[in-house]
Amino acid sequence: MRKWLWLAAALVCAAPASADVPSRDFTTQTKTATATANVTDSVIWTPASGKRIVLQGAIFCATAAADNVELETGTTDVIPPFAIDSYGCRTFSAGAAALWMGSTDATLNYTARSAGTVSVTLWGYEIQ
Repeated sequence: MRKWLWLAAALVCAAPASADVPSRDFTTQTKTATATANVTDSVIWTPASGKRIVLQGAIFCATAAADNVELETGTTDVIPPFAIDSYGCRTFSAGAAALWMGSTDATLNYTARSAGTVSVTLWGYEIQ
């Protein structure tokens, strides 16, 4: 009985092992663009040389119905084509996680087809 008591006391008094979650310091950046006419593959974010973009979220708004809006890098869709109602917005986010991470020196481009104004706001950061 005493052996179990000493073992239980030792386990209660033992300090739990812990480790910090690995992290990187970064500064969140916001990139914006506004299109008043149809645009195709318009660059919205060019990372610093040797860095990659980590996209955390995006919001797209339109004053008139937009039937083809997308976010891409080269020929790869980051956010596939979608539509926006007149005076509507579409938001894409992964909370605190990354929505997308690009390859080194890859730019983000957007395409928008609308009779009105389409505004785009992206947020995220750049890493090595």
